[in-house]
Amino acid sequence: MNKKELQAALAIAHLYPNKGLGQHFLVHEAVALRIASLDGFAEGAKVLEIGPGLGALTGYLIAKGACITAVEIDAGLCHFLEKKYGDAIEIHHADFLKIQLPDEFSVCVSNLPYYCASEILFKIAAHYSMPRVYVMVQKEMASRIEALPGSKQYGAMTISLRLYFTVQRLFDIERQAFYPEPDVTSSFLLLERRQNMFTEQFIRTFHVVVKSAFWGRRKPIANALARSPHCAMGKEKAHTLCSEVGVDPASRAEELSFDDYIRLTHAFLEEAR
Repeated sequence: MNKKELQAALAIAHLYPNKGLGQHFLVHEAVALRIASLDGFAEGAKVLEIGPGLGALTGYLIAKGACITAVEIDAGLCHFLEKKYGDAIEIHHADFLKIQLPDEFSVCVSNLPYYCASEILFKIAAHYSMPRVYVMVQKEMASRIEALPGSKQYGAMTISLRLYFTVQRLFDIERQAFYPEPDVTSSFLLLERRQNMFTEQFIRTFHVVVKSAFWGRRKPIANALARSPHCAMGKEKAHTLCSEVGVDPASRAEELSFDDYIRLTHAFLEEAR
């Protein structure tokens, strides 16, 4: 669906892009075809599409024989999709953050609105086990997700997502590929599920450690862990744990690698036993 076709479809259906929902519809057919050609969308694949909009990508996925379950928050768009695709897709009129679907999907794809992108990613991470997640996000968000230690973009979200996924930026998408045009360039990412199986206790503790470290982002890591309201382990214990796992107690949260946080979590759990 190109720009003129999309505008015509919106007019016929008496629909308008909702700024409050961050709606920017894909109108570049080559981009939709490129996405549909990626691994995971073969015939019979169970696809979770979050925010399908007017179905710019949906139609190509149906043509490949994929089984689509779509979650769309906009009632008008749901009606449009039901009329256009009928029984070819399963549509849920819902906020993805408030609905729980069966964990039965092989792949997820979504053009994520910036205002709730991280919340959606963490819900996918925590409640679904599909091996591949394809997401379109603002380029700034992509840089935060794939950031390296020591960079300005590197933060708690970067490390926390890495517990579940490895990240690869596949390509960038210019503003002109959307209607209405967003203010920034977008990036298309592949998040592949890690095979590491951590216990629920480890995952909870990992998030506490990361949150505590970045609670005091400008503080030495030992001081941040010692004083954080999330764990408040005390100065002596914090220094000891850091030293035991080879982390300099004077380093900052943004200087630690993902593996450093894994070691700190293991040490924290051992100490608690």
